[in-house]
Amino acid sequence: MQSTTRRSTYLLLALPAVLSGIVLFALDLPAWISTLCTSLAAFLAPVVMLILRNRDLGEMEQRHQEYMQGLIDVIPQPVYVKDADSRYLLVNRAFADDWGRAPDEMIGLTPFDIASSRADATRSRTEDLAVLGGQRIRKEEHDTHPLNSGERHRLIMKGPGLDSRGQPIIVGTNFDITRWWIMEREMAETLERERTQHQDTLAFVQRIVDMIPFPVYVKDATSCYLLVNRAMAQDRGVPPEVLIGDMGLSPEATAEALREHFEEDGAVLAGEVLLKEVHGQREDGEGDFFRLVSKGACLDAQGQQVIVGTHIDLTDLRSAEDRLRLALEREVALRERTQSFIQRLIDVFPDPVYVKNSESCYLMVNEAFARERKRSKHELVTLSSNDLAPTIAISDIARQEDLAVLAGEDIEKEQHTVMPGTGEECFRIVSKRRCVDADGNDVVVGAHFYITRWKIAERDLQAALQREVEQRVRTERFVQDLIDVMPDPVYIKDAESRYLMVNDAFARYCRRAKYDLVGASTMEVSIGTSEAAVAMLEDREVIAGNALLKEDQSPHPITGEECFRIVCKRRCIHVDGKTVVVGINHHITEWRVAERELKRLAEEDVLTGIANRRHFTREAERAISQAQRYGEVLSLLILDIDHFKMINDQYGHNVGDEVLIELVRRVLMGLRDSDLPGRWGGEEFIVLLPHTTREAAIQVAERLLSLVSSTPFDTAAGPVTVSFSGGCAQIRAGETLEQLVGRADTALYEAKNKGRNRVIRDEYADVI
Repeated sequence: MQSTTRRSTYLLLALPAVLSGIVLFALDLPAWISTLCTSLAAFLAPVVMLILRNRDLGEMEQRHQEYMQGLIDVIPQPVYVKDADSRYLLVNRAFADDWGRAPDEMIGLTPFDIASSRADATRSRTEDLAVLGGQRIRKEEHDTHPLNSGERHRLIMKGPGLDSRGQPIIVGTNFDITRWWIMEREMAETLERERTQHQDTLAFVQRIVDMIPFPVYVKDATSCYLLVNRAMAQDRGVPPEVLIGDMGLSPEATAEALREHFEEDGAVLAGEVLLKEVHGQREDGEGDFFRLVSKGACLDAQGQQVIVGTHIDLTDLRSAEDRLRLALEREVALRERTQSFIQRLIDVFPDPVYVKNSESCYLMVNEAFARERKRSKHELVTLSSNDLAPTIAISDIARQEDLAVLAGEDIEKEQHTVMPGTGEECFRIVSKRRCVDADGNDVVVGAHFYITRWKIAERDLQAALQREVEQRVRTERFVQDLIDVMPDPVYIKDAESRYLMVNDAFARYCRRAKYDLVGASTMEVSIGTSEAAVAMLEDREVIAGNALLKEDQSPHPITGEECFRIVCKRRCIHVDGKTVVVGINHHITEWRVAERELKRLAEEDVLTGIANRRHFTREAERAISQAQRYGEVLSLLILDIDHFKMINDQYGHNVGDEVLIELVRRVLMGLRDSDLPGRWGGEEFIVLLPHTTREAAIQVAERLLSLVSSTPFDTAAGPVTVSFSGGCAQIRAGETLEQLVGRADTALYEAKNKGRNRVIRDEYADVI
């Protein structure tokens, strides 16, 4: 009862000071706190007067005391009143919660009773004395919360006052600003990160645009450069820092050019996108240039409007345009032939095959598909799935499937239908895949594989499960017979690269019996360890799902003969459900040898075996180019058999061919390995002599003339005396093969006019 009376006395004495302090501090607090404090002060004033008039009424006093404490507790921030000895006269609930105590426990205590350290209590007492001396304290304090030890930031304010008896008191409040302080710190850190990121972004953008091979720039609204890349600086012939901040206009620019420049930039800033091609004369005078100028506007990181421009050099593209135009006709013809080939190819398939575009319209169908629909291929190409589907529902399903395939999904499903006329069951596999046509458009390629026989057989097999073993044996025998029919080696291996099945061709290739190969590992069958290791690695890749298709050239492991083959391996599921490797080695040695022979025939003269005119021209132009580049000497001989027509007329063309062959044989005897002979025409031959002067070439020609004319040729018609006339020329600086041949040919005709059986140098040189 005494503590309650003492507490009530403290409250009555301190209340006027609290009200005045609240009003005073409300001037420095946020708006919502100021409004609250002012309202409380206005409301509590008459209550205080009532309590003073009735303080002798104990029960009434107790109720008003509790009511006043409730009003003080409304303030969300800690508020307290201390006397001159720093004893707490009044505290609100927020202040008591900060110390983890009830408000009643705080009354009459001093900072020394509740502070976590004596130093804190001493500092509080020192501040109280300063306030009693007339100071007002306003400070920000950073410490640790006494209850949860967390980081705490407070705005501490203290001011002096007098109670109702005129005794000095201290009114204080602690505003917790931890959340705002942490937010301010985080905002500062965020701002610094944004600033750093902005600088890094600008540097990154500069590095990116420097990688662009054509000029790129950014200008502000005044047409001054803000950013240029390395290509732009090189194009202007100045360092990048010279252009930054400058308009980059040439001092020689005309008023018309300046007006056009600023009008373009103004139009771009107004929202127009500029794209134009500029055609002009190169400054070095070596032809024209074509340039694509592009300008557009956007906002930079600060939200300012800027102009982004590029200059793309189109000179090479324009020069290539003519070549492409000529190639277009060839491409069109090739495309027509390819289209025809594809049509013939799919017509070979016995099952329906079709190609549809993104609108589900048929672009191509094969004959099997046309027979199934009982229409001509020409009629079907003009129709869509909607035109052929018997119902709208089926048409919608087909359209949805087409869209799914175009989105990247592969469709392979089985359909079961009943033929409307006969009532027969029909099973088929509908397969659809996305493909890219010759125009680069996505198309749907579909096929219907009729599997009615297999489905009925499967049904019968399920009904007769007891015959499964026998049926499996027959099936395996059928597969064996099937692959034995194939002329190329075929094999099936398990995941451990052991042979499960091989055909006769594979056994013949390995020179071993089939029963000896089945069950053997790749390491046991292969001749070399490295070859086996490669094959086993390929098998693992195929088991993992990667198909293999490669061309292999290697000697036969037993005979050593040159062998070309196409190796194809695919993953498959065996009849026992295990993953196996199915492989076939398609031997193409005959075709590769024929291809090599065709290449030889394309380069050699069929009759004499030396280079034909086309091959000689290609090799001679390469040699002349090298000689011109490195300043080397090079000479050329043109030889023409004298009176060759008379030999053909007198002895026949067969004897003429013998003469040509023997002449080439004797000429080759007099040439070096580095010399290049060729048949230029019917009885006309040509010889390229690298690293040979005209004088040395004349000596070679003299030796060849001696080898040819010194001894008659043995032919089927008897000995035939043969001679030739020749022309010789040495390459000149900058001269082409055509010019060199022309000078040698002129010398040849000079030799013929002077009696034949001789070789003359160009420029009417002496007769040899």
